[in-house]
Amino acid sequence: MEPGYTVLAGVGGAGVTAVVSYLIARRGKSGTVNTSEAETLWTQAKEMRDELRAEVVACRADVTKMRGELESVQAENTTLKSSLADAKSQIADQKMEISELKMHLADATRELRRVVTEAVTSADKATGDVAVMKREFQVLQGQGG
Repeated sequence: MEPGYTVLAGVGGAGVTAVVSYLIARRGKSGTVNTSEAETLWTQAKEMRDELRAEVVACRADVTKMRGELESVQAENTTLKSSLADAKSQIADQKMEISELKMHLADATRELRRVVTEAVTSADKATGDVAVMKREFQVLQGQGG
């Protein structure tokens, strides 16, 4: 073959290769594939998207339910905090009352001891007076008798 034909055949072959490559690339990017494997992949992908959508819907329902439960728990927590504050206040009041009652009890105990001591002293004096009176009476009876 002559050198000119060789070059021409090489250029022609390169041109055909470029055209075939272009057509293959264009078909690959067209978005339609008619093979059974591609159809299977598209079907599986659609099924997966449908499953994921169903999961998203279920998750949204769960989130809505949990938000409701959270609001309920927060309201209950607020009520419990208020009850706790009231109970703490009552405990503080009762502690103060107990302290006051202890002071009154101590005062009453001291007063009772003072009264008992005074009563015992008075009883001792009265007993002594009675004994003296008995002796005097006996003495008087002895003189008159």
